[in-house]
Amino acid sequence: MELLLLRDTLTDESTLGTLSVNGKLFSQTLEDLDRGLVSDNPLTWGRKVKHQTAIPTGRYEVIMNWSNAFGRRLPLLLRVPAFEGIRFHRGNTAASSSGCILVGRTRKKNFVGVSAETEKQLVALLDHASRRGKIFVTVGYAETVEDSRSVKYPTNNTVQLNGVRS
Repeated sequence: MELLLLRDTLTDESTLGTLSVNGKLFSQTLEDLDRGLVSDNPLTWGRKVKHQTAIPTGRYEVIMNWSNAFGRRLPLLLRVPAFEGIRFHRGNTAASSSGCILVGRTRKKNFVGVSAETEKQLVALLDHASRRGKIFVTVGYAETVEDSRSVKYPTNNTVQLNGVRS
């Protein structure tokens, strides 16, 4: 299974984007502040501020396992340079992120909503997929981001979010 996280809005507090699953829009995302970290460029890793920085752009394997911190099974990104324990999980603002990727159905500046339900759906989807094969996520910037520091990916305004055109 292939996930694609496209960062499309960079603010002074957070990084907003979208998460697609096998080419279909699944959710909105919120991460900590983007500081331009790139997975294959160690020179960028020094910009990290612990618990206040979005992960480096790049491609990561995702596994499902138990999180002691959250007390439930959650998706875990493997081998994220300069980071440990990066997961997809619920939350509404960067204060809940600590480097992780928050998922939700709705969003506004520095906020994602309907997060608990979205996390539950993502966990069910990835639990099922993990029994059938490997899961990977690519983290990058949407082509609409003017100050991106990495690879841009085309966006498709006709993708659907749970059957609703966005």
